[in-house]
Amino acid sequence: MQLNLPDREVSFSRSLHVGKRGLIDDAQIAQAMELINQLDFTNQNATLISYHGWDKEKALATEAIYKEWLVLHKIYNHEIVIAPNKQLDEYWHFHILDTRKYMKDCDHVFGSYLHHYPYFGLSDAESKNDLETAFQLSRDLFIKHFGHDLIGASNKCSSTSCR
Repeated sequence: MQLNLPDREVSFSRSLHVGKRGLIDDAQIAQAMELINQLDFTNQNATLISYHGWDKEKALATEAIYKEWLVLHKIYNHEIVIAPNKQLDEYWHFHILDTRKYMKDCDHVFGSYLHHYPYFGLSDAESKNDLETAFQLSRDLFIKHFGHDLIGASNKCSSTSCR
């Protein structure tokens, strides 16, 4: 299956649902970010700092990246498959663990539950290739829409496969 994006063509080795979508503009990004900025991660960050050894800078930096991650899910609305890096995935897990808040936040932003499939990339070589392709797409979209890569000094892992 071919995934056609404005600046890039990505091949998937197995069938992944991808819808046709025009260019995403800055106004759509800003509108989605405004909605997502209404979410409060104060308690989650405090838990990560107090009980899981994260420093404040790491928690706040990851929160900012997580919000951008949610923006991508909001504006592309399940039309593409993206994958987080390990640190972002960990932050997402902590959000999910606060089940009532996560459900409320998902309803507020998406109108439904944003599911997490924790086995992506773990079953076979084809699945691992799909994970790496989805992660590269995530990196490309972060650069395109937010002006920075999904990997860097705070997380040198390439994708969630670097467990």
